Amino acid sequence: VEARRALADVVYLSSMVENLHQATRLRHEFDVTSGRVELSDLVRRLERRFAIVGRHAGVEVAANTPEEEVWVACTHALAERALANLVQNAVEHNTEPGHVAIRLSLLDSGRRFELRVEDDGPGLPEETLASLQSETFLVDDARPRGPEMGMLITTEVARRAGWSMSY
Repeated sequence: VEARRALADVVYLSSMVENLHQATRLRHEFDVTSGRVELSDLVRRLERRFAIVGRHAGVEVAANTPEEEVWVACTHALAERALANLVQNAVEHNTEPGHVAIRLSLLDSGRRFELRVEDDGPGLPEETLASLQSETFLVDDARPRGPEMGMLITTEVARRAGWSMSY
């Protein structure tokens, strides 16, 4: 039990530091599309990382990716942080025995992609969903800096990269 709590604390603190770093980059109008990242490889890495975290929390994490590469215009660090926030949220807010599925698909003959993070957890509260649509998060000093920050960063990265998101 203590090892489980320690691992959860390490993951949380690491994520918080990385979220603060990426929020600072976004706050200073960093161009998220200044790089390219291959999403299939990124999703498989996140699956491996969060499968370990999930195992200690009683949550199974599995991914499904296409055989083809899925390249998008986004810096690697911001794409990874945006997707990791989704998966981490699904794992952390799930209950034993829980399940998280990361599904990456190509659409329109490879011109578009769809990434879904599905879980059997309770979902996001309505007030959180409403705050995620705010375009002023990264310039408004009154916005939250706690646990919701990760999901707000994910939404901001998606918006700036030209991805559409829904919860």
